[in-house]
This record gives sequence, C-alpha cells and structure tokens, in this order.
Amino acid sequence: MHYLAPLPRPSQPELTIRLREATVKDMLAIADTQPELEEHITTEYLNQLQAPETYSDARQWTGDDRRLAVYWYALHTLPDTQMTLDYTCPSCDKALSYRLDLRDLADSSTTLKAKPYREVVFKGEVLNIKPLTGEALEQLEQFKLILNQLENHSAEYRQKKAELPLSEITYCLDFAEQNVEDEAKKQWLFKLTASEFIQLKQLISEKLTELQHGLPSVMHDGQLQLTTQVPTCDCEVQKNNDGLTLFFPFRDYFQLPDI
Repeated sequence: MHYLAPLPRPSQPELTIRLREATVKDMLAIADTQPELEEHITTEYLNQLQAPETYSDARQWTGDDRRLAVYWYALHTLPDTQMTLDYTCPSCDKALSYRLDLRDLADSSTTLKAKPYREVVFKGEVLNIKPLTGEALEQLEQFKLILNQLENHSAEYRQKKAELPLSEITYCLDFAEQNVEDEAKKQWLFKLTASEFIQLKQLISEKLTELQHGLPSVMHDGQLQLTTQVPTCDCEVQKNNDGLTLFFPFRDYFQLPDI
C-alpha cells in the first residue's frame, strides 16, 4: 500500500502523521455523513488513512494538526496545485487576482517548540490553556448544527448563540491540579463576574496566539481562513505598500475526497 511522505505533527513535532490515499471503499464508508459535519468527516478519514505504526486518534489532535494533515493530503492528490485568488483593493475597490501555488503555503507552516498548552493563574486557580482538539471541534460542530436549525430571531436562537463562545472557552481550558469535567468548568465560569470573564477571554486569546502552529490561519465566523501575502494595487493609496494579507477559506480548497 502506498503512503504519502510522513509529516511531523505541528503541535508535537516528535510525533509523525503518515497517510495513504483514500480508496473507493473509504469514501463509501462515510458517504451518508451530513456534509455539514466536516469535523466528524475529518476524524473518520484521518483515522482510516493513517499508517498503523504511527496511528493515534485524530480526535485528540489539535484543529491545526488536522488542517495541516488535510492540506498535506491535498498536495499529494490534487491534479493541479495552482489556484487563482480573487480579491478587491481595500482603497479603490479595483478587482484584482493572484495566482498562488498551494505548495508555497507549506513554507509558512510552523511547529510548537514547547508543550502544547500554556499554564496561567487566574483567580487562584492554575489553568492550562490549550488549542481546541478534534473532539472539541466535533462538539462545537454539533452545537452549530443545532443553532442553524433555529429561527434566527427567536429567543432560543439568541440563547444558544450566546452559549457558543462559553462552550469554546470550556474546551480551551483545564484545571491543572484537578480533573474537572466540562460541566463543572461551566459552573465555575458562571460564577465569574462580567469583568472577570472578559479578562479570562483576553488571557485565553493571548495564550492561543502564542500556541499557533500549522498553517497561518485565523477563525472567522466559525470558519477557518488561511492567510497569504498578495501584491497591492497600483492605486495612489496602495502603491507604496509592500503587500496585502489576504484571507481565504480552507474548506473551499482542501476537501477530503468524495464519491
């Protein structure tokens, strides 16, 4: 069986990801999965396609580990790695385009040099701040699926939407000195004052920025956006700038195979 070139897992580079190309049988095995359940599909594929000698459950990988693995798979299986990015000048609204070779994104990939979490003290508690895992992303995906089925202006929708960031925070932290379940974490968060909660959110954001790994990316409205530098416009405002940072959706260009 042919396997792709091995890839260090960016959150723990001492561990290796090794995938093979999917077969028709692999694709049929999850053909009945809802397309909206992208994280679930990602877990199923990554677990099916791994080499046995380097196998580990992709639910325990970070989201950035998983994205880089899918990107690596795409680079080895796409018939053409060239793509055109269309964008608009932010100053004069001129339509522009840039031809990008997806292989170039690999040069910007980074790995963590230390443990894949940050230890902080908040309100006397020692907390470990960590990136979202595949398991957490699957849970959030289910949450968002329920949210999308509700009437946008209903009270239930507003309530669920307000709970979403709380769930994200719950999955990003552990109590370092004790094993605390997610529901108990939420109960602890409920007791924070509004200003304390804002402080905690800012602290988590700062630590997650320090923990960035894999491909350069940001989360926007629940969707992973890759970033790359593109040329600026030749208009008067932009002509002296070196370049623009362009965001484009990961999902549109790095899908796992389908029948």
